[in-house]
Amino acid sequence: HNIFLQTWYELGAVGALLLSMMGLALLRLIFALSDTEQPFVLAAFASAATIGAFGFGMWQEWLMSACFFSAIFTLLGIKLADSQRRLDLSP
Repeated sequence: HNIFLQTWYELGAVGALLLSMMGLALLRLIFALSDTEQPFVLAAFASAATIGAFGFGMWQEWLMSACFFSAIFTLLGIKLADSQRRLDLSP
């Protein structure tokens, strides 16, 4: 089983709906990013969703920490790319 089925089993239709809404909201935020940042953030989202589709147990510490670290490192990458872009544009 995977996190999507586990959400349905443990939290019911409301939980599945909330998980779907969260995923769609994240995708909407991703598509609002610049064209240089989108591929990297989409890759992070796709890898997390793939691991979730084949991972067992969404409450395991390694899975939760991997998702949180992925989000943190993605945000750090966006900030680093933004600061690098600002340095390249400065006279």
